[in-house]
Amino acid sequence: MGIDAVKREGVKRVKMGIRGKSMGEKPFIFPIFLKIVTVSLFFSLLSLFLYIATFYSPRGYILEEIVYILIILFGISLFAAGSIVEPIERLKLGFSKLSRGEDAYIEVRSGDEFEELADSFNRMVYELKIQREAIKKSEEKYRALLEDINDWVFEVDEDLKITYSSSRCREMVGKEPNEILGKSLLEIIQSDKEVLRLENTDQIRFDANIVRDGRQTIVEIAGRPFSENGRTGFRCVARDITLRKKAEEEAAYLVSILEHSIDAIVSLDLDTKIVSWNRGAELMFGYKAEEMIGKPLSVLIPPERHEECAENFRKVVQEGYVRDIEAIRISKFGKRVIVDQTITGIVNSEGELIGYVAIMRDITERKRSQEDLKKAYAELERKTRELVASQRELEYLANIVENSGDAIYSITLDGTIVSWNKTAEKLFGWKKDEVIGKKVDILIPEEFRGELNLSRIEENLTYETRRVDKHGNIIDVEVTSIPVFDHSGKLIRISHISRDISGRMKAERELIRRISRFKVEKGKIYLVDGSTDLCDEVMEDLLKCGFSAFMFTRRHRDEIRCDAEIYYLSERRGNGVVPPDLEELREMILKLPGWNNAVLVDLDYLIMKNGFSKVLEFVHDLKDVFYLFRKGIVIFNVDPGVISEKELRLLKRECEPLQTKKIDLPFEIYELARYIYMENRIGKKPSIKKVMERFKIARNTAKKRINYLASRGFLRIEKDGRIKLLELTDNGKDYFASQKLESYPELKL
Repeated sequence: MGIDAVKREGVKRVKMGIRGKSMGEKPFIFPIFLKIVTVSLFFSLLSLFLYIATFYSPRGYILEEIVYILIILFGISLFAAGSIVEPIERLKLGFSKLSRGEDAYIEVRSGDEFEELADSFNRMVYELKIQREAIKKSEEKYRALLEDINDWVFEVDEDLKITYSSSRCREMVGKEPNEILGKSLLEIIQSDKEVLRLENTDQIRFDANIVRDGRQTIVEIAGRPFSENGRTGFRCVARDITLRKKAEEEAAYLVSILEHSIDAIVSLDLDTKIVSWNRGAELMFGYKAEEMIGKPLSVLIPPERHEECAENFRKVVQEGYVRDIEAIRISKFGKRVIVDQTITGIVNSEGELIGYVAIMRDITERKRSQEDLKKAYAELERKTRELVASQRELEYLANIVENSGDAIYSITLDGTIVSWNKTAEKLFGWKKDEVIGKKVDILIPEEFRGELNLSRIEENLTYETRRVDKHGNIIDVEVTSIPVFDHSGKLIRISHISRDISGRMKAERELIRRISRFKVEKGKIYLVDGSTDLCDEVMEDLLKCGFSAFMFTRRHRDEIRCDAEIYYLSERRGNGVVPPDLEELREMILKLPGWNNAVLVDLDYLIMKNGFSKVLEFVHDLKDVFYLFRKGIVIFNVDPGVISEKELRLLKRECEPLQTKKIDLPFEIYELARYIYMENRIGKKPSIKKVMERFKIARNTAKKRINYLASRGFLRIEKDGRIKLLELTDNGKDYFASQKLESYPELKL
C-alpha cells in the first residue's frame, strides 16, 4: 500500500474514530501493562522449563545461566522494540513533520495505549489541518479585502517606519509597496510627528498632506497601536479626503454668502411650510428664524394674493422654476414690502420634487424711484421741447432701475480678485479672465484706497462709495462687504456686492436743483466775494436740502447764523481747530463722512499763511476731486481787499458764480411750499399742526401762508376726519421744476 493510500486510510479512520467516539463507542485496548506481565510470565515459565530440563544434567550451571539470561534479554528487547520503541519513533516522526507544517499520519495497530495515542495524534492533525485551511481562507479573504478597498492600509513600527503596505499606495503615493517598505512615514506624508506618539494612545486620527508630482492630496489617517510578537507600532488606514475638504470649503463659502446675502432666501417643503430662513429674510420681514420655521409661507402673503401665489407654485411643479415675479409681502410690523421673487423647485437624486426655494429682493425703494421718475418724465414732457432726448434718458434710467443686478466679486485678504460674476463684467467692463488675479485697487479711486481695512471686517458692512470701471469712469455704488470664513472660523476672503446707484444719485441732484433757492449742483465749487451773510444763508439752505454742512473759518461761532459743524482755522492746536496747512486741510475735507457735504472755506487766512499760488493750487485740487467723485459742494469765501483784481479773476475762472432762482413768492411762503414738496415726494402729507411745529409759528400765521398758496393754485387741502392734510397741486410741483435763474448779486431780498 502506498503512502498516500495509507494517509487517506488514516484520515478515514480518524474521521470514523471521531464519529465513533462521539457515539460513545470505545475501541478494544490490550493494555501495555498486561503485555509486560504476559511477556514476563512467558519468559519466567521458559526459564523454569530450562532449569528443570538442565537440573538433572551432571554438568555445571554456568552455561544454563548464560542461555537463560540471553533468552530473557532477547525476549525483552524484542518486546521493547516491537511494542514500545517503534510507536514512540513513529510519534516522534509525526511531531517532527507537524512542526515543519507538513501533513502527518501515524499507523499504530498495537491495540494498546500507543494505538490510542496515535489515534489522538491523527485527530489533532486533522483538526489542525481544518483550522489551517480556515485560517488560510480567512487570510486570503482579508488580503483580498485590503487590496480591493480604496483606502490605503499600512503598518508602521515604533520608529514610524513602514512595515506593511497595501497595493493602494500605488494610486495614493505613486510607489509600489516594496518601494516604501522600511521608509519613514514622515518621508511620504506632511504632518506633525507628535500625533503618532505611542504613549497612552488608544487611537489616532489626523489629517495629512501627500505631495505627488506637484499635486497635493489631503488624506485622513486613522489607526490604533498594536503589540505583537515583541513588535509595537500602528496599524493605520489612510483615506483620500481631498474632494471632501474642497466640498466643505465651497459649502462654507456658499453658506456664508447665503446667510449674509441681503436678499431673503427661504426654503420650503412640499406643503409650502418654511424649512429655513436666512439673515436677509430677518432684516426684510422682521421675523426671527425661530418664529418662522414650520409656518406656512402664506403668513407673509396678503389674502388677496393667495390664489396668485398658488398659481406660481403650480408653474414651478410643471416647469421647475418661476422667475422675476413682482409680489407683495407683509412684514412682522404690517409694512407692505414689494419684492422681486424667484421660486425654484428642489429635487432629490432621483429627480423627485422634495421642496422649493424662494429668493426675494426688496424693490420697494426701486419701485418708488420708478414712480418718481415717471412723474418727473411727465412733467418734463409738458415743459420742454427736448422731448425725444428726455424720453431716451428716462427710458435709459428706467431700464437701469428695472434690469439692474448686483455685481458680486470676492477678494483674498491681500486684495487679489478670485471670483467675478457677469453683472460685474457689465458694471465695471472687465471680463472675468481679464480681472481674476489682479488687485482690487484697479476698481478703487486712489483717493479712497484707504477707506476700508479688510482684516478688520467681522460682519456685514454696507456703505456708499465710488468705483472706477475699465475705461476710467467713476461709478456711484452701494457696496455690501461680506466676510467669508472657513470651517475653523478663520477669515479667508471678502465678498463684495456692488449695486449701481447712479440713478438714485442723479435723482438726488435733480431734487436739489428743484428745491434749493440757489443754483447749486453737487460736484462743483462756488465763489463768494466776501459776503459772510450770503455764505450763512447758502449753507442754511443746503442744510434744509439734506446736506451736511462744514465750515472752515476764522469767524467765531456766535457770528455764524447756520447750524453747521465749525472748524476754526489757527496755527494753535486744540479741539475743533484746524491748522492752515493746505495738504492737511485737503485730506480732512476729502475724508468728511458721507457724500452730501456742503463745505465752506474762508480763503483770506489761508492766503496770508500760504500765499495765493499755493491756495489756487489747493482750489484746483478740490475742484478736480469734487467734480470726479460728486462728493458735495464747496463754497470759497474771499475778501476782494485781500487779493488783487488779477488774482480775483483767476479764482472766478476756477469757480462757478453763485446764482439764485427768481422767486416771486415771499421768502416764508417759499420755505413752506418747499417743505410740503419734500414731504409729498416720500408719500407724506403734512398736517397744519405739523407745519406749525416745523416752523414754530402760530395757527393763524400758518393758515395765512397756506391760504396764500391755495389762492395761487399751488396747494390742495384734504380732510382726514378732523385733520387737514396738505399736498401740492401739479401747478405747485411745476413751480419747482421751472424756476428762472439769475446771478446772486442782483437779488434783492
